[in-house]
Amino acid sequence: MKDTQVKLLQTAAHLFAQNGFSGTSVRQIVEEADVNIAAINYHFGDKRGLYLATIRYLVEQTNEWMFGGEKGIVLPTDISSFSREEMLSLFKQIQERMLELVFSRRTVLLERIFRHADMETSKDLVEILLEYKTRFNEILYQILSRLTGFEKNSGELVILANTIFSQVYQSDFGRFVVLHSLKKREYTPELRELIKKIVWKNTCAILESYKVEKETNA
Repeated sequence: MKDTQVKLLQTAAHLFAQNGFSGTSVRQIVEEADVNIAAINYHFGDKRGLYLATIRYLVEQTNEWMFGGEKGIVLPTDISSFSREEMLSLFKQIQERMLELVFSRRTVLLERIFRHADMETSKDLVEILLEYKTRFNEILYQILSRLTGFEKNSGELVILANTIFSQVYQSDFGRFVVLHSLKKREYTPELRELIKKIVWKNTCAILESYKVEKETNA
């Protein structure tokens, strides 16, 4: 990717996060990025093209952090031979990596852009997000299906997954309340480890309760 493209994407990300799509003008973007206005037309077609490319750029960065590099999670292509312990271990890795993502605040710009989204732009944003989460969700649903006995695409399974991972999202959305209550300015390393421990303990309790329920009802 060329330097001009990266400069436009990074500048646009901050402006779209601050002002939304309709509240950000092409002139603002090119002035702050210090590039010619023709660069947007050349690389992205128009403002909407830049907007969607910006979302994709931010999502790709998040994905790279989650699944790339030395610390990224390697998603297996098949878990059919995994034992319960192996599935729980993989699930824990995914959950802890997601918590680290929340702690790092790497998704702040993307979250703010989503909050600004309206009827015109939200559909495209969701489609881009789902495009990148398809493989990720597939593995999660496979694990949960095997651990609980629920059908992979059933309402029970989707809601259960959302319930479990709402703990991760709440660690972000409830950040201010938690830090204020504990008289902290930020998540310290000790507090991060405590959150991971509690979230995983809750997750194990939830999964164990469904395992028992399925066995009892068998």
